[in-house]
Formats: sequence, structure tokens, C-alpha cells
Amino acid sequence: MLGEGLAVNEGLAQGSFLQNGQNRYVVSGLVRSGLGSFQDYFVYMPLETAIQETNARGVQEVWIKLRDPYSAPEVARRINELGIPGAHALTKAQYMGVASDYISYVWLLQFCIAAIGVLIAITAAMNTMLMSTYERLREFATLRAIGASRTAVVLMIMAESVLLSLAGGLLGIFFGWLASYLLDRAVLVLFKLTFPLAQVTLLLVGEALLLSCLVGLVGAAIPAVLVWRLKIVDGLRWD
Repeated sequence: MLGEGLAVNEGLAQGSFLQNGQNRYVVSGLVRSGLGSFQDYFVYMPLETAIQETNARGVQEVWIKLRDPYSAPEVARRINELGIPGAHALTKAQYMGVASDYISYVWLLQFCIAAIGVLIAITAAMNTMLMSTYERLREFATLRAIGASRTAVVLMIMAESVLLSLAGGLLGIFFGWLASYLLDRAVLVLFKLTFPLAQVTLLLVGEALLLSCLVGLVGAAIPAVLVWRLKIVDGLRWD
């Protein structure tokens, strides 16, 4: 039996054949978790068949489904009391708790890396807008002299910064999508894992564009204050 995600990726359906090296397996059915999780990218077969086909000496994990899920702690305790060498029984809650800890550490590391990237982006945007503003102080003063308000000039600077940040965000989305695709292909080749580790979704694209706008606004803050406080006479004398 195949997970639905794996079947879609490989173009397989019930009754077709799954090729694994020299072996072919008939797909007897599809498994759908309903959550779009990694379980949808697994192959399910009898334990004896898996050990025989992979020439394995044993298994690393065995999952036991109980009729009464509330008896899991007692079953795990009794298995541990058997004293089987190298074996340790965990309930689903304990197993997922350990996995959740690792996932939390990964999310924290990802957040720190993203925060550093955002800080660098804000610094770069601010530096770019500052250089551009200092080079055009006379132009801004001329606009003020012919009747443009402070608000209009500041909005012009903000709009320019946001547009530049959006352009950078679109480039980042493209390279992010390319990197996620290459990562999935590398994992497939090296580790034979067919479920996606990185995906670019519409929600992520929207969040990235929103963050780009925020970076542009923050980056234009100091140049906007500089132009707001600029005196027309001083700006016309700026060299």
C-alpha cells in the first residue's frame, strides 16, 4: 500500500506496479492521512517482506496499534519490564514529545537565522535609501520650493523603498523555490526519502511579500525623517 502523496508523485494508482530495483510490487491500495503529513509518502508492506527484500538483520522501530489506546502506558511498561536487550517501548505521546522537542529546536534555529537575515535586509535597505536621499537633497528641496508638501516628498521616498524591497522579495521567492526544489531532489537521491522537506506555498509567498514591504518601510524611516526636517534653503545649497 502506498501513501497518497507518494502515489501522486510517482503517477501510481491501485493495481499498478511499484518498481524498486529488480523487484516489482502490486499497489493494492492507497493510504490517506487527511493531514498532508509525511505519512502520505510512505510505502506500507508486511514486516517479513520488508526484511527479506532489504536484507535487513532486524528493525529499528515497530509500531503497535492497540484496540484500547488508553492502555498504551501499561503496555509500554510491561514491554520494558521484559528486559529485551536494546529495546525500549514508548507511547505515542512520549514518542511525539521527543520529536516535538527536536522540531522546536529546529524552529528556534530557523527563527534566529531568519531574524539575522531580516536585520541585514533592513540595514541594506536603509543604507541604500540614505545614499539615494543624500544624492537628491537638492531635488527634494526644489520640489518643496515649487509647492510639494513634506508629506508628498516623504511618501515618494517610502514608495521607492517599498518597491525596491518588493523587487528583492520576488527575487528571494524565486531563489527560495529553486533551493527547496533542489533540496527535495538531493534528499530523494541521497536518502531515498520521497516526502517533501521544503515547500513554497501561497501562504509563505504572501508572508514573504508582506515582510518585504515591512523591510522597505523600516529602511526608509531615517531617510524620511531627514527629508521631513530638511529646510528648503539648506537643501538648495546642498552640493
